[in-house]
Amino acid sequence: MYCRKCKSELANNSKFCNNCGEKIEENSTNEISNAKHKQTGTLIIVFLLALAFAIISGLVYNKKLQLKRIEEQTQKEISTYYLNADAFSYLILSNSVDIESIGNDISSYWYDYIYKQKYKNPNDAIEKALKKNEEKLNQVEEKDKNIKQLYSKLLVFPSSCVHCEEIKSTSSEVYNSYNKFYNAVLYASGTYADFSSGFSSSDTELATKNGELRIKLEAYNE
Repeated sequence: MYCRKCKSELANNSKFCNNCGEKIEENSTNEISNAKHKQTGTLIIVFLLALAFAIISGLVYNKKLQLKRIEEQTQKEISTYYLNADAFSYLILSNSVDIESIGNDISSYWYDYIYKQKYKNPNDAIEKALKKNEEKLNQVEEKDKNIKQLYSKLLVFPSSCVHCEEIKSTSSEVYNSYNKFYNAVLYASGTYADFSSGFSSSDTELATKNGELRIKLEAYNE
């Protein structure tokens, strides 16, 4: 504390200035004390404001980090969905090639029954054709299980995915066409004309639908 008159520094609890003899009024001491309290209060307020700012900044940062993680997870789920759709399409294509090969053999054996009397009846011709393709049939059935598993995954997609609903819809059309083709060949029945017609039309339909799916996947997954 300092003397009001000569500005000399005063000892604590001084009643007179040692330099000029000015009486130190009691209220001066109070003013100094009040000033110290005000200064202390200001420091506390500044500290609290700084603390509040740090807390808010931390909360904002954590929120941004959380949103970023959610966005990254969503993008990962969308990418996985497209990968599953891509694998589904290629597996359909691969299996349809084998099914078509089996169908061609059934058609050939059935033709030989009708025009060359090589077999007892149509069922005998079909059984012989399937027996010839026994190993391929096992592969077809194994792929069919994988196709079903992939298709089940395509029924549920991230809500934020813009084109997944369309991919799901087209995949369903492909899956239905695939089942029609699969059943037409592996469960051949009716007349030779019925089989040939169903085999040909379902083969063409599946190729068309799967081609549409491939075009959409390539366009949306760029």
